[in-house]
Amino acid sequence: NLGVNVLRVGICDAELPFSMESHLEYYGYECGRKGAGKGAQNDVIRHADVVCATVIGSGMGLLKTFDFPFVIVDEAAQVIEPAVLIPLAKGSVQAVMVGD
Repeated sequence: NLGVNVLRVGICDAELPFSMESHLEYYGYECGRKGAGKGAQNDVIRHADVVCATVIGSGMGLLKTFDFPFVIVDEAAQVIEPAVLIPLAKGSVQAVMVGD
């Protein structure tokens, strides 16, 4: 642990330390049958230093109100070019494309 608060949005094993469920529990929110409300999830996202998502997932409704000035695209050689526009359109000022 280097003190970086990493959050993975989208489909993720709930027991992993970077999952939304783990973060909700850490901040004291209940994850009932229907899950925590959007307000709780937005609070968790605001506290994250790094938010990880797929390029398509970065366009999900949960992230609609957030801007991400720094974007890193992994596996850039395998992604479909139009899909990269989704995270880049979220207020990016710098982007790094990583891939072979």
